[in-house]
Amino acid sequence: MRSGLAEPPRRKPRNKENKTGLYRYAKSRTKRLMIGLEDSLEERSISWSILFASRTHEAFIRSCHTQLLKEGRLNPEASHFDTFRRTADFSYTDPNHLEQTLSKLGGKRDLNFVSINYEQASDPHEPKTFLWNVLKLALPEQADRLRQQLEANTDNVNLNRTTNPGLNERGVELAIQARPLFSRSEWKLFRKFLEKNFAKVR
Repeated sequence: MRSGLAEPPRRKPRNKENKTGLYRYAKSRTKRLMIGLEDSLEERSISWSILFASRTHEAFIRSCHTQLLKEGRLNPEASHFDTFRRTADFSYTDPNHLEQTLSKLGGKRDLNFVSINYEQASDPHEPKTFLWNVLKLALPEQADRLRQQLEANTDNVNLNRTTNPGLNERGVELAIQARPLFSRSEWKLFRKFLEKNFAKVR
């Protein structure tokens, strides 16, 4: 995401992938993944299901803005949400466009798409809800057994943890103000501070 939306200087891209805009390489990267699995399994007749979750457009833009703020990736002008929304390139993010792009991978492959409404499938107060809903869609026959196995492991703290929380208004304000103060390595620590003390509670 940061190399698609953040302003230069950006990391030198691999595979000549130097365009901007989110999901601009969805097709090529998915194709590489599929070919890698086909070669590893020595199998071409795989029934593929591609799952992707989509949010309302406004919520998605706000989420991207917060994520880049937490990483210290936005220049001072783009740190303000209205400017970011106006200038960032969200090409290829429309779910219908994304599905049409990925459907070109079908050809001789057995390809099925499952679109997930993120807001409906998730619960901000119960992080594992999204996991259970994805399992039901991805592996309907095994979902209940997998859920039982995951919940049986009482040492697994990840089921109840929000690993990448949003920021409340004060957290966003602090991230904007702190942008010029820290080095890249210091931002990693500052991000943890923000997520711990200024996580958004919906």
